[in-house]
Amino acid sequence: MYMCAIKWITLLIRANSHFQYATAGNPIFKITCHASKFYSKFANDPTAGLIVIGDEILKGQVVDENTNFIAKGLYGQGVKLAKVSVVGDNIEDISDEVKNFSKSYTFVITTGGIGPTHDDLTYEAVAHAFGESLFPHPELVKICQDFFKTSNLDAPALKLALIPKSSVLNYGYDKKKGVRTLYPIISVHNVHIFPGVSRLMKNSFTLLSDDLFGKDRRKFYLKEMFLTARETEIANDLNKVVGEYQTVNFGSYPNFFNSYYGVKLTVESVDENLVEEAYQKLKSLIPAGLIVNYDAEPLVGAYGKIQKLLNCDATQAEGTKLKESIKDSLNILEECEKKFRPNEVALCFSGGKGSSVLLHLWYAVLSQNNLTPETSIQAVRFKDGHGKDELNAFIQESSERYKLDLVTVEGTMKDNLKQYLLPRPHIKMLVIGARNCDIVKGRLNGLMEVDIGEKTPKKIYPIFKWSYGDIWNFLRLLSLPYCDLYDAGYTSLGSNDDTSPNPKLASAELVYSLGARRGSNYYPAYKLTDWDAERLK
Repeated sequence: MYMCAIKWITLLIRANSHFQYATAGNPIFKITCHASKFYSKFANDPTAGLIVIGDEILKGQVVDENTNFIAKGLYGQGVKLAKVSVVGDNIEDISDEVKNFSKSYTFVITTGGIGPTHDDLTYEAVAHAFGESLFPHPELVKICQDFFKTSNLDAPALKLALIPKSSVLNYGYDKKKGVRTLYPIISVHNVHIFPGVSRLMKNSFTLLSDDLFGKDRRKFYLKEMFLTARETEIANDLNKVVGEYQTVNFGSYPNFFNSYYGVKLTVESVDENLVEEAYQKLKSLIPAGLIVNYDAEPLVGAYGKIQKLLNCDATQAEGTKLKESIKDSLNILEECEKKFRPNEVALCFSGGKGSSVLLHLWYAVLSQNNLTPETSIQAVRFKDGHGKDELNAFIQESSERYKLDLVTVEGTMKDNLKQYLLPRPHIKMLVIGARNCDIVKGRLNGLMEVDIGEKTPKKIYPIFKWSYGDIWNFLRLLSLPYCDLYDAGYTSLGSNDDTSPNPKLASAELVYSLGARRGSNYYPAYKLTDWDAERLK
């Protein structure tokens, strides 16, 4: 039912509009979470309540990506998201929640339950909450009739035209494309009804958020500080500043599995000057060596951040060499992007540190030319090494993070490249993350000679000259994710010969180190100083 509804609704999008999913079944239970404690210091600001509708959410059949997006969007608008409730496909449950939320919050947002099928109940439930009936809105009737090519008022498609009596139609306008959305977002009093399909919801929310929630209201100001410490080490300093700045909201969030920081501190207020003052006070109390520059969203503006790295003063070891390596690789990849369409280029991705660098460089080049994330990056994994859970999990996460069209082929690249290429004659270029140390170790023997006839793709090795230090400086300076095994002392994940931590990183005295390696007696891979010892064999 869910996929069926998506097909119906996606047809109605055209531009950047609207619509939603559906599922079957009875409501199971309700999930509710509050933010009253967090926002108690900002009590006079507008509030919002979010109602997520759908049995599929409660059953765990669909991941709700909308709540986080809406929370961030409202926060940017100066609106406090005070409560989130998840309810099933039941008119009474939805209606009761809408009624309560409408009385309690400035704005109410619903997601889900819009469509042509029996379990798309949001319009009916909202009407019930306000004691209204549904009626066929003439404007929506015409839209549905024209789009679905039917004049039958009893057709399922016309259910999309049945809305509460007091509804207001909100059309978004895409300034880039110069078009108005085909189907509007429906508002009833202070309730705004959004689609549940994540991409559609994000599009419509982005286009309409200023109109629906205001753009000139007072904003929240936030500063973050990332520390290579545990909470117990900075608790006294934090408590001192909290006591001094009573009207500022402070947050402390430990992260036991991050490779870059152990604690994130937040300083927040509606007074920008007060935020800066409190932040500087906190910063003055914490030892400078504990504060790190961390980018929580390294893929956003990826190309610009790489250019910024190239233009900054080199403070890292081998900094000058790193800049040369980056420039050479970008030149190779940019030339590749000019000659081939994205779907004609396949990137070999193993989940290792080198292929992670290469993936990010290629993503940055494509995104600079507006070819991502809409265009999936073609990628292939040759599963010739170990199958450790950490590596497999990282590859899956990377595939989702970079929106890869990833194909896994069992066996080595040398023996199985043909297996990947033969059914994909459109692939004209292979981008491979091998480095010169792989030549020394004999890892590329025979790869250059792989031939499938006239359609044999070309091969490029953009990071071939990169050193071990270059790889880690690039990853760390840009806060890029990498496989957890590297934080447990592994320096290479390339084959079954490299499935143990590097003995040169062993330390019997290691008590605490960042990342997902509690109980490990090995320093992380980026601490290795003898670069020739990268490979165990």
